[in-house]
Amino acid sequence: MFCSKCGSKIEENTSFCPYCGNKISESKKDKDVEKKENDNEKSEVEVLNEEKNIETTNSTEEKNVTNNFEQSSSTNSEESSYNNHNTYNNSYNQNPPVNLITDVKQESYEDLNKKSLIFGILGFFIFPCAIVAICLGSSYKKKTNNTSSGFILGIISCVLNLILILVLTVVIILAVMYGSNTSSSGDGDNSGLKDYYENGSNINYQTIGNDDYGYLTVSKDWTFYSSSSNESTLQYIYGNTSNILTMYAMKNSGYTVAQYADSIKSRIQSYGADNVSYEIVNVGNYKAVKQQAYLSSLSSYMTTWCFQDENGALHYIAINADSSTEFQDIVNTYKLTR
Repeated sequence: MFCSKCGSKIEENTSFCPYCGNKISESKKDKDVEKKENDNEKSEVEVLNEEKNIETTNSTEEKNVTNNFEQSSSTNSEESSYNNHNTYNNSYNQNPPVNLITDVKQESYEDLNKKSLIFGILGFFIFPCAIVAICLGSSYKKKTNNTSSGFILGIISCVLNLILILVLTVVIILAVMYGSNTSSSGDGDNSGLKDYYENGSNINYQTIGNDDYGYLTVSKDWTFYSSSSNESTLQYIYGNTSNILTMYAMKNSGYTVAQYADSIKSRIQSYGADNVSYEIVNVGNYKAVKQQAYLSSLSSYMTTWCFQDENGALHYIAINADSSTEFQDIVNTYKLTR
């Protein structure tokens, strides 16, 4: 309670102010009492409001704590789930299920089987592929205890390739042998000419020529051509008149071998020769000019040799035949004397 005049605080139910002597009226007292009651009520209301605020605050804090706890629990649960997932994945990768391992192995084996099949098919065309198919098929059989179709195809293609190689080898050998026989018999039926020339005797061969023209060793199938129009030459025929051997010689002619070869070339060209070839070869022990051409007018090949002996005589040998290689080895048996 306070004095209405000086404002000092005075005790309750005081009639006069002890500080200024002012008389405290009853109404003032009543007002003070009412004020005090109001203050008390107000204090009680404030207390209630504070308690309510405290409860609200506590409730909010509890709710926040609950939410934080729930979030923390959720986070921990997620982390735990993530960790469990990673742990499962790691465990799965390290120790995959047995059925998955089986499936992977089965796919690997099937790929091996397909590769073996592909190489087995290619093996029919490429021999090394057949060997690869057999190797892959063997690996597949070892792992699965099943026979691969590529393995079977590889064996078949390998066998066929070996047979083909064998056949080709036989064909090549026969071709070489046939070529050798053809080469050795290039002088027609004079296949034993070398033996006669080296050993000096063969019942199937004869010596032709004379002391002026020299001598050649030929098959007995060669016969003297008596109807020769040029009596200065020696001519022989083999089988028919398309195979003719001519021998001739000139003493003290005054020509060189080159000049004589040019005159022979002109004569060959007069028969309708195309592209006369020219080369230096051996005739017996002598160097000779060999010329060859196809005579279109006679439909045969003509080969000539001209050379000079140690006495200065010019010699001429000519062979007309159906082939450019027939009877070519005859000149290798040439001798000036018997």
